[in-house]
Amino acid sequence: MKNSHYTPSYDSFHEGFNFQKLEDGKWENYFAEFNNVNLKEDLENNNIRVEYLKVDDILNQGFKLKSESKNGTEFYRIPDLRNKDDVFLYMTHVGDEPFVSIVKNGQSLLVDMNIKNCNELEFVLNRLNL
Repeated sequence: MKNSHYTPSYDSFHEGFNFQKLEDGKWENYFAEFNNVNLKEDLENNNIRVEYLKVDDILNQGFKLKSESKNGTEFYRIPDLRNKDDVFLYMTHVGDEPFVSIVKNGQSLLVDMNIKNCNELEFVLNRLNL
């Protein structure tokens, strides 16, 4: 993976979206709010970037690291009161882009798609009720 960040499209932004903005030569962390009126201008001037999905983002969602190899990284989440199923998550990269597969109970493939960042991962996990 060469690049750890990318420039998102304007329609990627939603309330609470994590991104970085260049201010006075330094990248600062931000959360999108409804009143971020200068987003379009900042995007056009390449003053906004988003970090690609990384191992820590997945660990922060309650997964544990199972294994890492040149082919990808495997995670698992053991059942608890909220999630009664075993869930496995596999992350690979095609160029800089992270691709994620989520499998439930070792059988049911729930997701196999490009998930670029922690915002998208959180959205997908919520939609799957995981």
